[in-house]
Amino acid sequence: NPLPNYVVAEHFLKNNLEAKGVRFRKNEIIYTGVDTDFFTRNRVGGAKDKFTFLQIAILAERKGQAVTLEAFKRFLSKESDPSKYQLIIAGGMEGNYGKEVRQMPEQMGISANVIFHDWIIREQAREL
Repeated sequence: NPLPNYVVAEHFLKNNLEAKGVRFRKNEIIYTGVDTDFFTRNRVGGAKDKFTFLQIAILAERKGQAVTLEAFKRFLSKESDPSKYQLIIAGGMEGNYGKEVRQMPEQMGISANVIFHDWIIREQAREL
């Protein structure tokens, strides 16, 4: 009986499958990118607009929201007017990590610049 071919979307999934005993004859990781046609920018912000950083992913340690928040804090510390920037993090929560991440901006002193959303649909992501 030959082993099946599997296609997985990320290293995390591949590693979990292998840890559970799934054996691969051949495996391939398919990186799912952003549909740049759907997310084409239709306006260019002026000097008065806020610049938005957006991360959409389940609030899970492997998705790195804590790292994103730390990087955003460092970025803001180097800006003369941090009020011009915002970070939006959207996604459902996985365990306690999501609750912890949602508390981090307050603890870091950047809560005025960070917005959290639960899961959003594709059209909402485009609007953000």
